[in-house]
Amino acid sequence: MTISSSTGLATGLDIESIVTQLMDIAKRPAQDLQARVEEITAQQTAYAAIQAYLLQLQLTADQLEGDSNIFESRTCLLYTSPSPRDRTRSRMPSSA
Repeated sequence: MTISSSTGLATGLDIESIVTQLMDIAKRPAQDLQARVEEITAQQTAYAAIQAYLLQLQLTADQLEGDSNIFESRTCLLYTSPSPRDRTRSRMPSSA
């Protein structure tokens, strides 16, 4: 019987495999934590993008509100002299 460095001397257990598996198990919490950090970072990035869009919307709304003339109607009266075709019927009031 040959004894290799990866088996236990008296038990015949694969020590190297057992140690590797234990180390993998020990790494899991750190890997899970890293995955959670990446997930939270992605969420923060998404929230920052939404916040930027909302800020832009608010600034645009403030500009529209500040420009109050945009919603006011204006009336323009235009008086013209009668054209030759309207000699029979004048557009101007008789008092003018």
